[in-house]
Amino acid sequence: MNLLESYKGRLAISEKYYAQKNSGEKMSNSKKMLTAQCLHNTATYLNEAFKVAAGTQRADLGMYKKFCMDITALAVPNFIVNDIFMVAPMSSFSGYITYMEYALGEPKGGAGGKLEDVPFTSAMKAYDQSIWEVKNKINSPFEGFGEMTEDRARYSGQAVVETVDSALQLSWTPVLRAENVSQLDSEGNPTPVTVDATGKITAGASANDKIRYIYDNQYIPQDKLPSVVARMNGIALTAKARRLAVEYSQFAAFQAKQDYGMDFEATIAQQAQAELEYEIDSEAVLLVKETADALGADHKFEWVDEELDTVSYSMKAEGFARKLEQAKAAVYKATGRFMPNWMLVSPDVMPILTFVKGFNASNNTVANGPYVAGTVAGMKVIVSPMLTKACYLGVLGADGKTAVGVYAPYMPIVPTQLLGFADGRMSQGFSTLYDMQIINPLLLSKIEIKEGDNRFLGNVKVVTD
Repeated sequence: MNLLESYKGRLAISEKYYAQKNSGEKMSNSKKMLTAQCLHNTATYLNEAFKVAAGTQRADLGMYKKFCMDITALAVPNFIVNDIFMVAPMSSFSGYITYMEYALGEPKGGAGGKLEDVPFTSAMKAYDQSIWEVKNKINSPFEGFGEMTEDRARYSGQAVVETVDSALQLSWTPVLRAENVSQLDSEGNPTPVTVDATGKITAGASANDKIRYIYDNQYIPQDKLPSVVARMNGIALTAKARRLAVEYSQFAAFQAKQDYGMDFEATIAQQAQAELEYEIDSEAVLLVKETADALGADHKFEWVDEELDTVSYSMKAEGFARKLEQAKAAVYKATGRFMPNWMLVSPDVMPILTFVKGFNASNNTVANGPYVAGTVAGMKVIVSPMLTKACYLGVLGADGKTAVGVYAPYMPIVPTQLLGFADGRMSQGFSTLYDMQIINPLLLSKIEIKEGDNRFLGNVKVVTD
């Protein structure tokens, strides 16, 4: 029996609660697996913690376990961090995410292993560190297809463009024809190059010239072939703790029950859970913010928020929608594979965003810290009070394995037993253990909102004197 089957009852409750908070949206399989793993971790912990001799267990331990499991079932699926980061539950205090990594191997032109790192005379080894540069990685689960340069576009084909050294030796043979693109004739065309049977240039080129040539890649045997090499890589994870205690008076609990019919114990437990949930979600938001703020110019876009009454919200929305598409295109250009499907925005962006065509608002009226506001341009919109005048676009793959960052829960939010003291003080602790870190900044882009100049309307100056 797998975890989904073992905890199908509580998962059904999780799905129902999740749908209520997310406009009827169904829980993804990755969220179900995350919740099931956290339920399993909690159950294992509680079973081990209270495995004592017969006759010494408290009568309410069964209710306490149910209370802990219910908190896990309701809290875990509704973390906002689940919507922006990859989730990798850990079964021990430290963990490791393993994945396959691929790169272009044999150097060819400007693609593959670099000439200065890997001599052509040496055998290319799959674990040679020199090939594992960002420009040579391909089809990465975190970085996309990699940089698609002209050299990579012809990597497996007959055409080669390479810079020769003083030996004037071309790397791929037999050469069918060659030309020197560093030396042009009077009409601006490359000059011809003479090559012997071994690939040695005998006329038409000097050291450091760039030679474009065609070689016979069907010739048998060939000394080398363009290659794709692979290795296993990983990300190390170590859980860190958050701890919170709640305290209240026995008198307050009695009064709440008598006057309002309120279960004070359950209510304050919900507040503690909500506080930890809010802090964890906000940690993820701040990680995104700090990472995106440090991005290069190609991933940052400014949008001017005009304050003139003559600029309608519809006009503002059209300008903002254009910036959204530019920010999405930046991520696609960097990866060649991924488009943002979530967006973190500050509350002051929402008055503009609601006017953007295609924005579908969520009917969620419960906001505890970051909340899902709806969707726009294929992206889930998440509002966070931690942000001001900015929005951040990112990627979370459908498989749950392509993401800006990783959230790795070990122990979900687990409470201690409620303790009562002689003075009437009631106390209970709530703890959680997890790791969270950024794994790929390339999947982020940022739009920063600038205040408009009130003297201008578009490109037309408004005369005020």
